[in-house]
Amino acid sequence: MVRVEADNGSAASANYAGTPVFEGTDVPSLVSAPLLDTNMTSPGIGGNSSAMGSSTPTSMVPLSSGPGQGNTYEAVDGPSISFPIVDLGYPQSELTSIQVGYSFTDSLVLWSNVSSGSGPTGDAFDHRYGVILEQPWTASGTLSVDANQNATVAASSGSTGQAVIHSPVVALPNTTVIVGPTTKSLFSFDARQ
Repeated sequence: MVRVEADNGSAASANYAGTPVFEGTDVPSLVSAPLLDTNMTSPGIGGNSSAMGSSTPTSMVPLSSGPGQGNTYEAVDGPSISFPIVDLGYPQSELTSIQVGYSFTDSLVLWSNVSSGSGPTGDAFDHRYGVILEQPWTASGTLSVDANQNATVAASSGSTGQAVIHSPVVALPNTTVIVGPTTKSLFSFDARQ
């Protein structure tokens, strides 16, 4: 069973814990990258309405020189995926291992509008973005699952690619960063294998 992003989850004939499961003759309509993941309750496009819900200011300190305010944001986004112990497409199966692989790019982005609101406000210069940093990452791991459904890490690795630092800050269209709708509701399982 493979976790995929599909935009036709309502066509799946089964589900696991609220996640659509494609099996038999069901065919998922896969969504191409890039994908924006968020755990915001009502995500939007613009400002912090598309940032992770767990991103919260840890301090707000006046800058040492010049006007403005310095903010430190911290975000932790550990993958959280649950798998059924039996592949729903094959009832006699048994989960013995899980393989996870991620390739993604984090970006440090500034945005602004004339009212200084942190979300999209509709004011002049709303959705004006400047990109400071683009940082690629890869992470992978294998978990072994025993007969009692206990998982242990069998192998893991992670690395960062070459960071792209923009100094001075560059406009969003001149980078690989994309602002778009979130895809959290598109997670599905493909159990046809």
